[in-house]
Amino acid sequence: MRRRSLPWLLGLLGALLFLYHPLLAGRVLAGRDAFQLFIPDASFLFDAARALDWPLWNPWQRLGQPFAATLQAQAFYPVRWVAMLGGTPARAVSLEQVLHAAVAATGAWRCARALGRTRWASALSGAAFGLGPLFTQLAIQQNVVSTAAWAGWVGAAALRLRRAPSGRAAAALAIALALAFLGGSPETLLWELVLAGVLLGRRRAPWHFGAVAGGVSLLLVGATLAPALEFVLHSRRAAGLEPEPLAWSTPPLGLLATAWLNADLPRPEYWGGEQNFLPTVFVGTIVVALAGLGLTRRQGRGLAWFGLSFAALSLGASFAPSRWLLSLPPLSHFRYPAKYLVAFAFAVAVLSALGLDAVSARARRGRPPQARWLRAFGLAAFAAAMAGVAWWQGVARAGGGAGLALGGCWGGLALLGWALPGRPLRAVKVRVAVFGAAALELAAADALFGQPFWREGARLEAPSPLAAAIGPSFKGRISTRPDGDARDAPGFVEGSRAALVPLRFVEEHLRAVEGYGAPEPLRVDEAFAAGGRAAFDLAGVEYFVRAGAAPFDDLEPVPTPLEAPRLYRARSAFPRAFVVHEAREVRDDEAAAALRGPSERLRDHVLVSGRVAAASGAGCAERAASVVKDEPRHVVVETRSCRAGFLVLTDAWYPGWRATIDGVEAPVLRANHLVRAVAIPSGVHEVSFDYLPASFLVGLALSTLGLVALLASWRR
Repeated sequence: MRRRSLPWLLGLLGALLFLYHPLLAGRVLAGRDAFQLFIPDASFLFDAARALDWPLWNPWQRLGQPFAATLQAQAFYPVRWVAMLGGTPARAVSLEQVLHAAVAATGAWRCARALGRTRWASALSGAAFGLGPLFTQLAIQQNVVSTAAWAGWVGAAALRLRRAPSGRAAAALAIALALAFLGGSPETLLWELVLAGVLLGRRRAPWHFGAVAGGVSLLLVGATLAPALEFVLHSRRAAGLEPEPLAWSTPPLGLLATAWLNADLPRPEYWGGEQNFLPTVFVGTIVVALAGLGLTRRQGRGLAWFGLSFAALSLGASFAPSRWLLSLPPLSHFRYPAKYLVAFAFAVAVLSALGLDAVSARARRGRPPQARWLRAFGLAAFAAAMAGVAWWQGVARAGGGAGLALGGCWGGLALLGWALPGRPLRAVKVRVAVFGAAALELAAADALFGQPFWREGARLEAPSPLAAAIGPSFKGRISTRPDGDARDAPGFVEGSRAALVPLRFVEEHLRAVEGYGAPEPLRVDEAFAAGGRAAFDLAGVEYFVRAGAAPFDDLEPVPTPLEAPRLYRARSAFPRAFVVHEAREVRDDEAAAALRGPSERLRDHVLVSGRVAAASGAGCAERAASVVKDEPRHVVVETRSCRAGFLVLTDAWYPGWRATIDGVEAPVLRANHLVRAVAIPSGVHEVSFDYLPASFLVGLALSTLGLVALLASWRR
């Protein structure tokens, strides 16, 4: 068995080397979200691993926010931790993509094998899904790749459970679902759950075991799921403040582009109304044609309905029924319908295995004499259809004719369907020939489309001269914001760490008031987007990084080795911790308005959202606070006050932070709309802030229970 598998493993290794060989030359993947989100996240995980600490709180962005609760951070994802063996954050992100390509290809192969397909046909499914341009270009959205890679394994486990319901089969499905969840793309996991349901069939026993598998998988991911749900409840998404959820809806021609390379060109601007989330949706002309032939098999009907349903859902704003469905929970909580097109791609990849076996079986039987007329009619209809498509491409969609570079594959499609010789052929020869043609087409598409997101690793990870100008001893905050959507400008990616945008300041261990990645916490982004000076002063923003002029007139320019962006310094920033003696209870709108006004009033008064007892006593001037210990989940402040007052720590308020004063627990108040405050008595005291949310403790207990249940199921 191992000897028969060796050629396929060597073929997979060769394909991965063909696709990702720049990694061997020191280049790394740095597409749109790879460099500005996933590489900084990986850097934070490296820091947590060195400190042997739970990666629960990220202190570097948005005044601090939960880290493990943001699913795309993949804090507890095993593949991310394996990829960290790459040595640096950028190489870890690149290695993770390679691992996921292998997982996706082998998973689709196993799913096709579980459907009873031959090795050559199953290999085509694996190549079409994990090694085609769609999956390769998805590297810019690593969380989508991470979850989608497990689709084949979910399908294979469901088919195994359908064939022979058992505890071990249920455990395999639970593991696949848990890994898909930890990958960090909930909308992708949603269609994988539907896929599992479709493949389980209608019999009652598999569904009983499938329900057990789903429950065990939820328990396994409890340490991530419980904090994530808590974060969503305290995010802009729960408050209905998210941007247009139907942005990046697949246009109708986008579906055609799955079979005709670049049929959807020219694409609109990145934030336009049509889909530009996936750089390409090309699955393969021959693969799509074979998938169409696979519909003739009874096994393919469920997969066909599954794929077509999610293809329709990906149309989003372009299709009224989809627009209505996406307005209903839970779909209404997800963004970017184009993500559902990956489900269609997976269905096409698996159906192509059925189609390839159907073609080989047809060749083995030969053709009856009367088939020549039907063949001639089919070829004529095919030629007419292609002529119509070519005309539409050239006239209605200027630039879409770039897909004609693979026009020879359309001729191969006609030969596959209708021009097989009339005499019988050996099935294996047909399988090999068709597999070779489809693989060549996918390789040509990969080479033609290219991979513009490869960057020089050394240049991408070079330390920032702006951070050097700020100084390694700086403990305050910065504000870094590129003007406009400069992320598409030439050289922006390579210079992003030098310019400290968008999250590259994390790698320099600089705190910033900006952030990136969903879900977005409440209040923080709105407070700083308003541009009020009080918000920046309160947050302790001492340095501003801007592409153009200073945002405030009194800022001082700081000389740096860079011509752009520019660095400015403020002298009015508050310290990170300070003591006030007066407090006032206010509504949220009043506190938000105060952040848009002058900052001086916030130096002596604290605005508390909620019930608070006003401090009393004679007026005095003695008050001081200093941070003596500063870790992501543990901050210690020494205070000195001549009378009772309030310690204000300008880190984000969030459930799960607890405070103690000399070891005695004290409530943490939400102060000045955004930050934390604690009522302190007079005298000298030590105030300790610790982050260990109940949601994580409950989730950790659930994960432990899930592991026990998994082992019990496996033993049975």
